Amino acid sequence: MRPVGGRSALASMAWLFAGNAGQQVAGFLIFLVLAWTLSPVEFGIMALAAALVDLLTVLGRFGQVEALLQRPADERADSTSFWILVASGVGFLGLVLAVAPLLSDLYANPLIGSALVLLSPVPLITNLSQVPEASLRRQLRHKSLALRNMAATTVSGLVAIGLAQAGLGVWALVAQKLTQAVVHTVVVLIAEPARPRLTFDRKIAATLVRVGGNISLATTVNALNPRIVDVLVGYFLGLAQLGQLRVAWRLYDFLLQIVIQPVSQVAVTTLARSVADPDALRAAALRYLLVLTAVAAPVFVGAGLAAGPLVALTLGPVWGSAGLLLALLSATGPTVALNFLFGPIMLHADRAGLLSKAAVLQVGLNMLLVLAALPFGTIWVVGAIVLRVYLMFAYNLARIMQVLSVKPGTVWSALGPPVVAAAAMVPACLVAEHAIGTLPPVFHLAWLAPTGALVFVAVLAAGSTLGPWRGYLGTLARVASRFAWRAPST
Repeated sequence: MRPVGGRSALASMAWLFAGNAGQQVAGFLIFLVLAWTLSPVEFGIMALAAALVDLLTVLGRFGQVEALLQRPADERADSTSFWILVASGVGFLGLVLAVAPLLSDLYANPLIGSALVLLSPVPLITNLSQVPEASLRRQLRHKSLALRNMAATTVSGLVAIGLAQAGLGVWALVAQKLTQAVVHTVVVLIAEPARPRLTFDRKIAATLVRVGGNISLATTVNALNPRIVDVLVGYFLGLAQLGQLRVAWRLYDFLLQIVIQPVSQVAVTTLARSVADPDALRAAALRYLLVLTAVAAPVFVGAGLAAGPLVALTLGPVWGSAGLLLALLSATGPTVALNFLFGPIMLHADRAGLLSKAAVLQVGLNMLLVLAALPFGTIWVVGAIVLRVYLMFAYNLARIMQVLSVKPGTVWSALGPPVVAAAAMVPACLVAEHAIGTLPPVFHLAWLAPTGALVFVAVLAAGSTLGPWRGYLGTLARVASRFAWRAPST
């Protein structure tokens, strides 16, 4: 195993940002080609098949990467975790095969069952790379992970485009997902070969299952939320409406993966180094919250304001509904930083049980709100999702303040300025868009982007200089420089 050495959090985040940016840009371009080639119904069929496979893939990981990161490198633990993952992967492969014909009958569409049969090995294939991935993340070797993601996205995307152009429809999407899982695993095993022994330590297994179980339950339940929506929208509103919703989610997820996911992944590793010191953990969590909110709030609010012309320009008229759905989803921008950091903070504060409770609460809210909104159509369903996100934001905020002993004023100093500045973008951009009338979408985008950016920076600068958040920009600069120059301790 390679030593961590002096790698800084910024270096790790830089590779994750670069890798995720490259992966997401490549994936987005591939997605655009597929969206111009395939129909909303074909995207809807794949969404239903992926709903089950993705859910079982998340559950089947058993939180083992995060559980292994909580303990020093140990070959016995690695081998024990590997066999736990193999067993769960085989079990879920069989479960997908058993459920496939039932879903075909439920939706009266045999293509759904056939897609599930082809995708059934994905949980097992993914699990083969989990122990090596934990090793790479422990060493902060995010360069290897970034290259893996890029390779998997590119190869699987090229396969999908070729099959779509050949007229194979939904099978292009199925092949994309299966190929991506295979390439992901192969590239990780090349970077960090798995060397499992025929060893299974029951005591270690009990610890790994206990820690990983809480994490797995939380991540699975969180993954369940969009899948519940997929199943309900597909059944009650039709596959075409589901396809529109999935495309809007894909655009929203593009932003999440670029802006939030890299920092969240590094936070899991670097916050672990502050477990023994509550003050250090609090300070580290607030630094991540400060930086992430300053980036996420304007990006998501801006995406919501530009959603209509963005979708019209990139996807074409057949996906018109997706623009409005994306605009609604982007209204969650002020919440995403704190909601994403909730998991790593609770995990490293040794409050993993709260993750499970929060996840169960979130699923209950999701079911209640989405079922209430379904009779009114897809737009109301997305509105219900946004409401659920804000309710969970309030819950997560209260828990973080309690666990870290943080005062409201301290949280405001991290969250408030960029949220207020992002909110100021809304009236300014609406006025700017009205002023240019009915020009083509590209002109709207070229006009809205600099307008929003200038308003955001101007409001932040005014508040930092004159109040009510005097000195905010200086604090932000110091925190960013800390990521750059202070390597995490080993």
